[in-house]
Amino acid sequence: GIVVYRVVPGRPAQAIPLEYPDGPHDAETLLVDRGSVVIATKSLSGESRVYTAKGPGRLRRALTLQLGLGESVTGGDATATTIVLRTYDRAFVWTRRRGESIVHALRREPCTAGAALIGEGQGESLALTRDGRAFYTLPEGSRPILRKYVSHH
Repeated sequence: GIVVYRVVPGRPAQAIPLEYPDGPHDAETLLVDRGSVVIATKSLSGESRVYTAKGPGRLRRALTLQLGLGESVTGGDATATTIVLRTYDRAFVWTRRRGESIVHALRREPCTAGAALIGEGQGESLALTRDGRAFYTLPEGSRPILRKYVSHH
């Protein structure tokens, strides 16, 4: 199993033990959706399994994304209007409707952000701005460069 820690300023961290229903997975992406945990797995096949849980216990497999060979999910973020999952070379973007869960939005086909992320090196992180119109990335390594990508829609 795994343990996720919920951190609220001024309070002790709360440990949330979770168990995959089908054995361990390589996962580097954790999103929070109105109190639920959403985890996207990483695989060189480009298949990303999405699991969710409302609290401690067993994760539920919600859906499987087919992003394409070599598209391993290494990070992501979500706002009220936008969801982004990144791989080493691109960012997959879903528009989120008002009140819609992350899992429900991920059932639609994503767009691909115009940014070519492969030049960053081993890109492992992504954070959306509050309005969901831009995102920041940071690769692994010493002295990594923080980059900002802005939507031109």
